[in-house]
Parts: sequence; structure tokens; C-alpha cells
Amino acid sequence: MAVKNFSETTATRLRRYFPFSEKAIAAVSQYAATQAQCKTYKEFFKSVGISGNATLYSTARHGSVEVVDVAPHGSEKGTIVVHLPMGNPLDPNQLYQVATVAGTNPGYRVIGFGNPSGKPYYHKDQNLTFIKRWGIASLRSTRPLVEAELSYLDSQGIRNAMHVGFSYGAIKALIESTHSENETVKGLVMIEPVSHTRSLRRLIDDFKSTLGPLGKYVHNTGLETYKEARHHGIEGKQINRGLMRPISLAIAFMLSRITLRTELQKFMTKNPAVPVTIAWGSSSELIDDARMSAMVAELKATGAPLQAIRLPGLHHALANDVHLHAVIIRQALGSK
Repeated sequence: MAVKNFSETTATRLRRYFPFSEKAIAAVSQYAATQAQCKTYKEFFKSVGISGNATLYSTARHGSVEVVDVAPHGSEKGTIVVHLPMGNPLDPNQLYQVATVAGTNPGYRVIGFGNPSGKPYYHKDQNLTFIKRWGIASLRSTRPLVEAELSYLDSQGIRNAMHVGFSYGAIKALIESTHSENETVKGLVMIEPVSHTRSLRRLIDDFKSTLGPLGKYVHNTGLETYKEARHHGIEGKQINRGLMRPISLAIAFMLSRITLRTELQKFMTKNPAVPVTIAWGSSSELIDDARMSAMVAELKATGAPLQAIRLPGLHHALANDVHLHAVIIRQALGSK
């Protein structure tokens, strides 16, 4: 497809999703056309400054975390920290997401953090003690989930970051932002966070039901390199085995118990001036649309700097359209 046609097709698709600002749509759709010219996903990665695999950042006290750190092009405007869904490492599939964020925000340093998964991303150093896992599962102490990430950001002198996350990554972005020092978080973007409590069995069933529509969102992008990256990212992986690891079980229990309204209120009380964006699909398998709509209306009524992006008819897997994922972030940034 010609460059101009690809850009126009992407822009039209984004407008159908939601009335995003035209500046945000233009930034993403124009970059999408450039992105589509790459012949392989590795060529695409290299074009944004990712020349190899993610690295493992380790600390003596706080375990380890997989990280990719993409330098800005030109003058640096700030930092975007990207948190991934549960059980997802920085494999080619997820690196494609991070690279698209970097490509559509060239003035920002983009840092992506992975999660424990299969080979070679076990992150054995993150195999936390039973006491710490119990604290995570019960929501009594969630800091161990993000200790290594906070250590990395501190080691890099990051003081003004926007935290972005999808699915469990949205909750992780909230947790990390809450545990960050005051005045260090520029913004919070939560895409499809688990919205309310339910039994663990129900949560697992809901997660399974999210897989059906996933391929549609990948296909919608029209990016053959994305399809290639996704194929290489998931081939040979035993996802269920990864989800049975002790840390994954602790996270699952946490997600089944979490009340988004309560946790978000903690963050907003601590950081009343920090803008928050929440995006969700009205047909999401993990979100109660009416409950989410009521929650954001209540918070906005208090004067909270909260932006709601309700995406009619979309499912939990919506962020697998990398351009939709990117335009939500551009919208949150105010298209700067």
C-alpha cells in the first residue's frame, strides 16, 4: 500500500474508534506509514534505536527486571515508562509495542519493563519470598512488584516520567506511580485495567475469553512486520506454565481482589495535580462498563484531572492495535 494511503487508512480507523484530537491522529497515522515501509520487524526496531534484545537489570536487594531503554531523537521532552500485561516479557511481540510508542513520540525517552515469563526471561531473582508474595496477593504490600523498576529509574535519574500500562500493566503502572516519590510522576495512563473484584476462578475465565478477539486487532494494523514479530514472540511458548509460577499466582490473587477506585484514589490523593487517563472498551471482558463510567464520572466531579477514553464496542485486547495504543498515549500527552 502506498505511504499516503496507509496513513489515511490508519487515520480513518482511529477516528472510528474515538474522537481523538486530530493532532494525535496525524502524529500516529503519519508515523504508521513510515513504519509500514520497514521490511522486517528488526529493521523497524533498529530505526527507533533498538539494536538488540532487552537486557536484565539486577540489584542486590530488589531482584531484577527486564528492560529496554530507547533514547529520544532530538531534544528530550520527558520519559514514558511502559508496563506490559501479565506474563509478557520483552519478546519481539512486546518490543513492537514499545518501539511503536518510541517511534510515535520521538522526543521522549521510552523505557519498557518486562515481566517474568518462559525462557530466557525467567527472572529467577524476582522469585520473591513467601511473605512478600503473600503481601502482594493480599494487597497489603505491593511495593515488591516494582522494587527493581523503581531502582532502575532511580539509577537513571528519572524524575519526570509518564507511566503507561495495558491490562495488568495498567495496574502495575498505578502501583509504581503510587510508590514513586512525590513530584516524580508526570502522568498516568491506564489502558484496560481490571476494574473490580471477583473470584479467582472467574478472573481466570475472563482472561481466557480475552484471547478470541486478539488477532483481529493485530490484523487491523495492516502491518506484516507486526504479525511476524508476534509469531516469533509466541512460538514455542507455554503460556499456561508461566502463569503457574508463584509470582504469577500472587499477581492473579491480587488482581482478583483489587478495587480500582480505591487504589486510584490513593494515588490521586497523593498526587492531586498529576493528570490520569483511563481507556477501556465498552465490551471488555475484564471491565464492567457501567461501573467504570460511574467511577470516572464521580472522580471528575471532584475536579480530579482525569481523562476518560471509552471505546464503544471494543474488547480487552484493543491495545494489540499498536496504533490505537499509541494514539491513546499521544492524546494523554496533549499531542505535544
